[in-house]
Amino acid sequence: MTMTEQDIPLGEDPSAGMRNWLIPALVIAFVIAGLFGGFYSYGPCGTQRVERYQADVAAKLDEWQDAYALAGNTPRVSLTAPIGELQRIQREMAALEAPGCAQEVRDDYQAGMDQYIDALMFFLNEGDDVLVSASIRSGDRYFSEAIVGMVEVSHCAPFCP
Repeated sequence: MTMTEQDIPLGEDPSAGMRNWLIPALVIAFVIAGLFGGFYSYGPCGTQRVERYQADVAAKLDEWQDAYALAGNTPRVSLTAPIGELQRIQREMAALEAPGCAQEVRDDYQAGMDQYIDALMFFLNEGDDVLVSASIRSGDRYFSEAIVGMVEVSHCAPFCP
């Protein structure tokens, strides 16, 4: 059944019914879009949080690489200070606020750093070369897993599990 001009009571605008629901629908759509945008950028694993964490980690890893290279070229009897510097960097890295989706990445970096520091400690204390090598290989594995994890997080954010 279609409406004709004769069916419309005088003084009523046929588009008035549409206006009654259009404004609330638009308001709801904008609110939902705003919430989604906020979640996308700033949610538990929002893109802004992930990007900030990646930048902070990259800066700490630059420090770590420099300190580790220095420790690798330090005589055994003088390793105490370089090991202390590596431990400082590790503590600062642990204090970085990791988004929920990057917790495993943070844990892998921490475990890797533990292994590298252990290797230097074994070497400092004239420990078995097998233990030194095993700790270095273990540190390499943890760092590799952390790097892969960071790439995965950057691709899935903000919808990471």
